[in-house]
Amino acid sequence: MIYTNRLTQKGQVTIPQEIRNFLGIKPRQFVTFIKYKNQVIITPKKNISSLMGSLKTRKKYSDEKADKSIMEYIKKEYAKEISSRR
Repeated sequence: MIYTNRLTQKGQVTIPQEIRNFLGIKPRQFVTFIKYKNQVIITPKKNISSLMGSLKTRKKYSDEKADKSIMEYIKKEYAKEISSRR
């Protein structure tokens, strides 16, 4: 299904209800925008901080490193999906 919405003067757009339901996006939840070639992917932001402390480790936790790792993983998975469609 294709949806078209108008961008507001503030750069905002409404995500259609069916898409929000599909992605499981709730009000006030963050979303992630991933630019890949000539496309943009919107995904719910993963909350990995809820997992902190569940494993014992001597490594220090870093939000920046975790976000970077997640983004790299998403890019690789998306690239696989795109290449499998061709």
